[in-house]
Order: sequence, then C-alpha cells, then structure tokens
Amino acid sequence: MILTLLILLSCSHDSSSIHQAESNVYDTSNDQDQQTYVSENAFTETVVYTYDRDQTIGNPLQGFVTNYAWGEPNNAFPDSIEFRYIPLSELLSAPNTYTYNHSLEPYLEEAKNRGHQVILRVYIDYPALDSGLPSFLHNEVECLSYTEHGGGCSPEYSNELLQSTLLDFITHFGGAYDGDNRLAFLQVGLLGFWGEWHTYPHTDWFADEAFQQQIITRFDTAFEVTPIQMRLPYQDSAQREIGFHDDSFAYSTIGDVPWFFWSKMMDAQATTRWQEAPMGGEVYPALQHLLFSEEYVEDTFQQNFRETVQITHMTYLLNYQAFSMNGVGYEGEQYQRAQQESLQMGYEFSITKALLHASNLHGDKIRVQLEVHLRNSGIAPFYYPLSLSIHKKDMEEQPTLISDVELLLPSNEDTIYTTDTIEIPISELVNGYVLRLTSEHILEGSHISWANAEQFQGSIEVAYTQQCVSAEETYLLGEAVMVGDTSCYCDVDGLLYTINNELCY
Repeated sequence: MILTLLILLSCSHDSSSIHQAESNVYDTSNDQDQQTYVSENAFTETVVYTYDRDQTIGNPLQGFVTNYAWGEPNNAFPDSIEFRYIPLSELLSAPNTYTYNHSLEPYLEEAKNRGHQVILRVYIDYPALDSGLPSFLHNEVECLSYTEHGGGCSPEYSNELLQSTLLDFITHFGGAYDGDNRLAFLQVGLLGFWGEWHTYPHTDWFADEAFQQQIITRFDTAFEVTPIQMRLPYQDSAQREIGFHDDSFAYSTIGDVPWFFWSKMMDAQATTRWQEAPMGGEVYPALQHLLFSEEYVEDTFQQNFRETVQITHMTYLLNYQAFSMNGVGYEGEQYQRAQQESLQMGYEFSITKALLHASNLHGDKIRVQLEVHLRNSGIAPFYYPLSLSIHKKDMEEQPTLISDVELLLPSNEDTIYTTDTIEIPISELVNGYVLRLTSEHILEGSHISWANAEQFQGSIEVAYTQQCVSAEETYLLGEAVMVGDTSCYCDVDGLLYTINNELCY
C-alpha cells in the first residue's frame, strides 16, 4: 500500500509534535560498510486543520432543491439535486412495455448536464393534472372523481389488474435504475393524491393495508442501492431500511399534536431511521416565501426551521421559492439566511488533525504511518458507499482506500483512521499526497468538499515539512551534510546525526 499517506500543505504545525526513540528494525550489518545512514529516531508531525462550514456549499446529495418542470431558477442558489414528478403513463405504454428511453432518460440526461442528481416520484393521481394512469388501463380500472385540490380522478386501488401492473412496474424499474448515479433518492409514490399515500378527505378510497404492504415490500426488494423514501411510516416501513419525506416541512412537523409528522414517526418508533436512510421532503409551500424573512412568525404550526431540521435530521428539502420567487428567487438577506440554513442539512465531513509518524530513515527510504482524525460535523450520514482515499499529489493513479465512511454518524468526537506502517521513498513523502472523499454514486466531475478552510475542490494536500538547519543552511530529509570533517544526515526530527546516530552538534 504505497499510497497510504496524507499530508497537508500550508497548515500550521501543532506544538504537541513528539520526538521519541524507536528501535531500528533493519539489519544494518552491511549498511555500515556502505556508509548508509540508518536512523534510530521517530518523529510525529501533527497538523491541525481549520473548520469552515461555508466550504461545503453545493455538496452533492443535500440541501435545498427545486423542480425544473415548474420553471428554471432565476438566481444562482447553490444546489446539487433537483426534484421531479413523473406520471406512470410516461413510463408504461402497454402491458410490459416500458418507455423509459422516450420519457425518463432525456430528463435524467438534462439534469446530469446541469450537474444535478434527481429525486424522483412516480404518480398516478396528481390533483388538477391529467391522470397518470397508463392508457391501456383506462377501460379496466374504475375512476372516482373528486373536486378537492383542483379536482381529479382517483383509481380504484383494489383492481387486481392495476395491482399486478404496479408491482410488475416496481420490479422492472428497480432492475433498470437501482444504483444509477443520476438518481439521488427515490420516493415510493404511486398511491394516493400526488403519490403521497392518502386520498383525504376520501379516506375510504385509499389502497387497503395488504396492498400497501405489497408495494412497500416490492420497492424495498427492487431497490437495494438507491435509497427509497415514504411519506409516513405506513405498515412495516419503519422496520425496513426506508427513509421518509415530510411534504409539509416546518408546518406541523414537530410538536405534541398527534397527527404532526414527527409525532407519527415517534409512534412508529422510527425517530432513528435517519441513521440508515435519508430524511427529506418539501418546505410547506405557503411558508416558502417568508420562512427566512422578518415577517415569519413561529407558533404551534409554523416552526423554527433550524430546530426542525436538527430534530428530523433532514438531508434535503424542496423549496421552489428559494430559486424562483417573484421571478427572481430569494434576494439579499433572505438569500444569505437561506444559504446558511441549507448548510445545516445532511452530512458534513471535516478533518480536525492528521498525525504523520515517520521513523527508520534508511538510505533513501523511510517508514511512515498516517493517522487521520475525521468527523461528521453534519446532522446525517452519507447514504451511499463512500471512501476516504489517498492519491499521490499531481497524479491520477488508482487511489488507496483507507476506509469506508458513508454511515459515519454525526458526532462531536473524531473517528480515527490509521494506515498501515509502510516503507516508501523519501521523495514520495516530501512531495505529498491528496486526501479525498470518493464515491461512485456522485456524478462524474462532482466532488465532496471538506468543511475545512485548507481544502480545494474536495482535496486536502499534505507534505512532510520537517527540515534540518545548520549554519543558516536548510537541508531536506535524508540529505547528507558535511559538518566540519564529519558526515551528517538530516533525520526525521529536524536534527543532524552522524552515521552512528550521534548528534552532530
């Protein structure tokens, strides 16, 4: 593992650097004859990092979201994902005839070209819009008309052909798109008004519990990589690795009222589900225009945004007004406040310090070990496979992966990742390495920025900075120096030693 080092350039050194003796593990019997210096010293250089949350603006898979079907943004509010409803009729034209290439694929590519991943919800019944029921089912499935919410037609969910069609679609859709990195998260949808799993006030129209359970089970089976979410913890969803989305966020989300979102999560014992699956949703539309203004008044229903985010551990929220309100989106102080609040959501990885242990300088080789102190300083995990990786600086060879960190939970404590102790050329240590967070489930060209001032586009560089100074001359690690008539060598602790490990001065 030649790449198991990481080192930070342009950082201050902590005063707690340690110099200690260590037994030499090499056989030096021949080295003395060849005048090869073999060190008996070890040194730990500690680099302290500066926390800076603003560096994470626009990180993948989190933050505020808009819907491009409602209109393109009128400002440059930072985002990395977008939301889209899509009717089932655009994905399924005839029995077992799936039309993704004509409907979904062009849109996914458009979003990708914008640098966005997609949160998707498939629906059948969207009030005030044309029915999303596939045309071949129009004469087979009874439709129940309603006038609420702008009017529409609710399909008879007990229809056996409709049920089998939906279950087959879920299986096929999962086979085609599970793990596709153009998808961020998938909302279960399909049933109820807007695919929100209710037909209120016509509660007796909704799918029965048995079919609800079939839908949940089929989605959970079909999507093993792409995280899925439900509107509320129906049936056994709270016991599965399924997340949830609150589409009335900041209005009736937290509090003691039994029908509030978090009350239902508490009743289902699902308040820790965020540790394994994402939480998201939509800021209550009627609040979006004033949520971050002085006019916003908190009460039992209208709630403090930051407190509500922290309690529910939100990763993303649909907030169309942030991008497009009054033809311009948020402006001025409201824009700045919203941007800062968006940083409260999701994961946030920072490095507090790195300890570089160097020992056994041996000719042009040295033994090294790196200890990285990493923290998830956000409120949620990263929900896809994610690795801490090391590259040689200025080279794009296959990196060494130190560890998987995707489900590193938020904490005020560091998680310590330590590499193996290896022998490398001194030049490799001095040139430095780059530390990144890497995942196959973000778009090519995207990167995950650290919450550190020293990072640049997701990279933190580190190089061993210890040097030796003698007679106002500076010498590099391992460099031979004549001090009077004595051959001396620049060692790991910044001091010069003779071939016999005695100080030269």
